[in-house]
Amino acid sequence: MDRLRAFINAPSTERVIMALIVFNAVTLGLETNQSVMAQWGGVLHVIDRVVLGIFVLELAARIFLQRAAFFRDGWNIFDFIVIGVSLAPATDAFTVLRALRVLRLMRLVTVVPSLRRVVGGLIGALPGMGSILLLIGLIYYVCAVMAVNLFGDEFPNLFGSLAISLFTLFTIMTLEGWVDGVVRPIMEKHPYAWLFFIPFIIGTTFTILNLFIGIIVNAMQTEHEKEEEGERQAERAMMQAETEPLIVELKSLRTEVAALRAVRRRARRQVILNAICALAITLPIALALATTAGSPVTPSMPVPVDDELHISFAVSALVPAANIGGRHIPDEWLPPETPPACSDGNDCGRPVPPTRLVPYPDPARRA
Repeated sequence: MDRLRAFINAPSTERVIMALIVFNAVTLGLETNQSVMAQWGGVLHVIDRVVLGIFVLELAARIFLQRAAFFRDGWNIFDFIVIGVSLAPATDAFTVLRALRVLRLMRLVTVVPSLRRVVGGLIGALPGMGSILLLIGLIYYVCAVMAVNLFGDEFPNLFGSLAISLFTLFTIMTLEGWVDGVVRPIMEKHPYAWLFFIPFIIGTTFTILNLFIGIIVNAMQTEHEKEEEGERQAERAMMQAETEPLIVELKSLRTEVAALRAVRRRARRQVILNAICALAITLPIALALATTAGSPVTPSMPVPVDDELHISFAVSALVPAANIGGRHIPDEWLPPETPPACSDGNDCGRPVPPTRLVPYPDPARRA
């Protein structure tokens, strides 16, 4: 079904149908020539049948694809009626319908977008034209009654009755022979008759007809704007369909960036908390050691064994904060490991001598 829909809606298919419509119109015109029919009548009938068969297949495919939606479009209904008329049998009862086969040429209106726009403008102008028709009908009726009363007795062939008067006034409006056939004979007996006919011509021929033209042009412009708006909406829909994956990807990237920023903020807060905890632990110990030794704490100062546990704990707390930015505490600053327990039991009762921190080696001594 997708292949059939693509084939029917393809621009090449529309061009082929358009060419067949024009070709069939030419063959229908040739059928009106007796000499051509006498020589090529059979061939023209075969061509007509083949083209009609193609039209029927194309219409059946559109009905199959669109189903009930086919009959909701006025142009589709027009095509259906035109092709239905062409299928009428060639009998005396359907002679008139057979003569209407030339209406197939009107299918060009449904195929060519510009012709469709013109017809749509004319149909859209019908409401406005109705008001103008009502106005011109009132003018005609009033002028016809006045003409019967003014000129009916002397010119019964022109204004003898209301119907004849209406027909004469319509002839005057078309400007066809109104001077020699109507106005001059009347002005020979009524010199001031031009005061009736000239305002009538100005009001109907020039004013009312120009109103018709203005309404039709306005309706066609509105139809053109509607078509342009439909094209813009189709372009926007296509652009939105193309950019929708990019928008989704950008939204996901924004979500990931926001999550990474949240993780980074939590990591910063954790580092700050570790630094604060390290300072809270080491500051009291440093103050206590300074008070005990009577001097500031330096790397070469010996530390009693009783404070070894506190210093080890403080240094281990300082490690996360000191490692920020790639800085590391030297191994010489760390306390040595606790001596192993007594193995033979002889020296277990002897107190362990105080352990001191190994001072940070002097670079000059190391050299």
